[in-house]
Amino acid sequence: MESVAVIVLLAAAGLLFYVRTRAGGEEGSGEEAPPPLGEHGPSFHAVEVRAARDGGCEMVRALRGIRFLSTEAPPIPLPSCSRGRCACFYVHHEDRRSGQRRDPRAQAHYLADGDRRGSSGRRALDQALYGTPDAGTSSPTAHTGG
Repeated sequence: MESVAVIVLLAAAGLLFYVRTRAGGEEGSGEEAPPPLGEHGPSFHAVEVRAARDGGCEMVRALRGIRFLSTEAPPIPLPSCSRGRCACFYVHHEDRRSGQRRDPRAQAHYLADGDRRGSSGRRALDQALYGTPDAGTSSPTAHTGG
């Protein structure tokens, strides 16, 4: 009978622990949950500073097309803004990069030549199979296994 009571007590304690950890603990505990990661890891959310219809100040025109990580973006109004009322705004993007930056054809020349190694290797078995690099033999010879 005592063993049943101990098992029930342990099960209740385990259930209480599970419920408290799943619910995030007590409210007002002062601990903030970490920000959720993106679907495939950390977020690279970016913003671009754009001017209103009037064209904005010279600094905003100089920044046109430049994407900043949202945590590193300059504040609006920009410190050097010469306008009385700044009407600039942020345009949000999922990623700081725009477009494909790698040319898919750039690595094609590596695949076309095949194996470009000049040496046949340093191991004794390599030299027995392919000859020594000094001998200039490139065809494999039969290995007798001795």
